Amino acid sequence: MTSMHLLYLIARGLHVLFGALWVGSVFFVVYFLSPSMAEAGPDAAKVMGGLLKRRFLDIIPMIAFSNIGIGLWLYWRLTGGWDPSLRGTNAAMVFGTGGLLALITITIGMLGMRRNTLRAIAKMREATSMADGPDKAQAMQTAQRFRARAGKAGRVAAVLLMVTIVLMALGHYV
Repeated sequence: MTSMHLLYLIARGLHVLFGALWVGSVFFVVYFLSPSMAEAGPDAAKVMGGLLKRRFLDIIPMIAFSNIGIGLWLYWRLTGGWDPSLRGTNAAMVFGTGGLLALITITIGMLGMRRNTLRAIAKMREATSMADGPDKAQAMQTAQRFRARAGKAGRVAAVLLMVTIVLMALGHYV
């Protein structure tokens, strides 16, 4: 086995692993964790604190960006260095579409999910330091708006990632 072949196998393995972690994490957060935290009310802050302590909002984007970088290298290798005649193959078009969806998803994840989640956390922290009154109620409403935006972005991201993972699974077979 050549070193280039070994590198390719490692890259493919990491791409599958990071893709599974990214898709699984987003799916879990959107469809299970976030609704459960919404039902938990104020106790959800403890769970969010634990996620922040463990750097969840930093690690998942690192996994996603790493996965996109590996995917670009794999696509470059598949297309012989972006050769237009190879980019037109069915496999390259399917993988390319999946890659494009992943790029759209990381943008939604960073700007829609992560940014709004961090804004909601900041507003909640601000509200907890305030005395009861209209300012506190306004801060809580603002935090809720940020959470709602993050949730909406998360649902879009989850669907796009599910489509992406199906395309990546089928790419070599079309």
